[in-house]
Amino acid sequence: MFKIIVDTKSYKFNPKGVSTGEIYLEIENQFFPDPVWNDFPEVILSWWLEGLLQLLTFKEEGYYKFHFMDGPYKWIVDYSGNEMIEINCLRYDKIECYTHEKLGDIIQILLSVTNDFLRFCNENHFENEDLKTLEINFKKLQLKNKQKINAKK
Repeated sequence: MFKIIVDTKSYKFNPKGVSTGEIYLEIENQFFPDPVWNDFPEVILSWWLEGLLQLLTFKEEGYYKFHFMDGPYKWIVDYSGNEMIEINCLRYDKIECYTHEKLGDIIQILLSVTNDFLRFCNENHFENEDLKTLEINFKKLQLKNKQKINAKK
């Protein structure tokens, strides 16, 4: 099971700069990079949305990298043209955990986490350029995903 965790209780908003908070993955009861990883949630979620949007748009087989901003951490999607994907979480170039998931499930997880995070930010009247970019990328992936689902019908 693949999860993206953004802990809004740890979020420290900065209206004129970079905001920080805990963001990490949970894969089969393992936490990556670790269960209290502090980074830049709105920037990282935005990058990850862009990465999945690129995968859905071009549908090219290969490896898609999803970085954390701090540290030598990333997760890589191995896309071979079908719905099942392999996800490897790497520290430097060493695999720390991995899973196989449906691409559609990963997209839904990222959209759901991002939606919850944006709702939290809106409820607290947080606004900055990074959040605006996150919202734009969220809407783009949401639209592309709907098009993908409708094309299958």
